Amino acid sequence: SNHIYHQYTIQVADDKRNDLQQFLKVNGVHCVVYYPVPAHKQNAYASYYTGNDLSTSEELSKSVLSLPVYPELTFEDQDYIINKVIEYYNGK
Repeated sequence: SNHIYHQYTIQVADDKRNDLQQFLKVNGVHCVVYYPVPAHKQNAYASYYTGNDLSTSEELSKSVLSLPVYPELTFEDQDYIINKVIEYYNGK
């Protein structure tokens, strides 16, 4: 079997996710926050939530960002994305 390359998700520190996302979009890098609301806080799953501490899920929902990943992504495109993330952090 082969990997499906569904998501490449990074954790962004110091409440910088939205700023990094905007920076990448301005530079032509499509990136997405797939789960801005943790599953246990979504109406569809509310009846399954037992009240357990899911603070890690809640924190991650505020700090993760998914970068482009798919089989046709070239090494050149990968380098561009990587360098834009580095550029963002070096400039901030």
